[in-house]
Amino acid sequence: MEFFRGIFEQSELITSLRAEVERLSIENANLKARIAVLEKNSSNSSKPPSSDIVKPSSDFSSSRKRCRRKIGGQKGYTCQR
Repeated sequence: MEFFRGIFEQSELITSLRAEVERLSIENANLKARIAVLEKNSSNSSKPPSSDIVKPSSDFSSSRKRCRRKIGGQKGYTCQR
């Protein structure tokens, strides 16, 4: 009786592992398709250059530091036009 219980448990384990393999295979195929779309740009496909994803460089924002001076003209000056 113990022998048959062990076989039954192994059969259930094999069934659940097969389902897990199938789920992971589908997920893997979806991720590969998504990567293929994201890796395409104007140099390796027929897409126009305007559709390329361009990320601003990180040193662009750090190179633009704020000054201590306020923006605008001198106080008290009025335009004489």
